Amino acid sequence: ASSPTCPFCSGHEDRTPSESFRISGDDGGWLVRVVPNKFSALTPDGAVDRHDEGIRTFMSGVGLHEVIVETPSHDLTTALLPTSQVEWILAAYRQRLVTLYADPRIEHVIVFKNHGAAAGTSLEHPHSQIVGTPVVPGQLRRRIEEALRYWGDFGACLYCRYLGDELREGARIIEETSSFVAFVPYAALSPFHLWIFPKTHRAYFG
Repeated sequence: ASSPTCPFCSGHEDRTPSESFRISGDDGGWLVRVVPNKFSALTPDGAVDRHDEGIRTFMSGVGLHEVIVETPSHDLTTALLPTSQVEWILAAYRQRLVTLYADPRIEHVIVFKNHGAAAGTSLEHPHSQIVGTPVVPGQLRRRIEEALRYWGDFGACLYCRYLGDELREGARIIEETSSFVAFVPYAALSPFHLWIFPKTHRAYFG
């Protein structure tokens, strides 16, 4: 349940940067911790400097990069955690997403998790990462533009229509609750590709 060399284990809090956020348990210990990434992909200091040279655009690598330590226990994976602990992890995701978006330099926030050495995980303790970048990725921008085009053509939300079609067909549904639907998208890009849609019309997870 604990490793003497792991900076994310309970009792080793002094081995990480100062906490950005924590969820505490009834005993006063932490359930989830969020800390700045010691090896951040972006620098948290300075303004976003954008300039052009001909057709090329350059931007300073300013942004925010944090690690969400998902549990004090070293020997569990996210899939083996109790449902209540996964709820706390999702609550931490949402709190940090809202906080990062409040920074005027941030245009897009992504939460991701590497699992296993082949995926680039350097620490085996259950954790995920959240990054706030000064640009909107091209793939996401194209999805937004397609949704706008669909609204202009049909006067309806593309994603509400997409979800309705999937529910009627029922062929790719993985799980359905009163609030969410998880399904494999048509012509999925990769194995285990999964989309989770809220049943109510919501702009984003925040």
